[in-house]
Amino acid sequence: MNTSPGSSSTRASPTHQINSQSTERDTNIDSTLPIVFRKSDFSYLPEFSDIINLILIGSHQDEIGKAVAQLDDRFENGRRVLQDLPGLQYVKEEQEAILKREMAVLDAKKKQLVEHLASPPFVP
Repeated sequence: MNTSPGSSSTRASPTHQINSQSTERDTNIDSTLPIVFRKSDFSYLPEFSDIINLILIGSHQDEIGKAVAQLDDRFENGRRVLQDLPGLQYVKEEQEAILKREMAVLDAKKKQLVEHLASPPFVP
């Protein structure tokens, strides 16, 4: 595991990609694609309402089963999205420290770029 100098944390670097273990259910998902967080992935009320309406009607057992299976798939997708959120293993203070470090690196890179662009080959 990567640790920064002076840090007592043994957690992986947030910039180091960690391969997740795949299960049989994940075989149809390309693990190289980033998981996208969308609010709609966590809105289950319409599905619950549809299932309740189908139950109240009472004559659509196949549709009820399909709707429940689809809802279960959405729950599983939501779990997968939450598990794959970057930095989830860090507490707030650690996330803030990492952000501060990464912002300092970004600022240094911006300064280097400005200095590089001001060097003789790029100056008009």
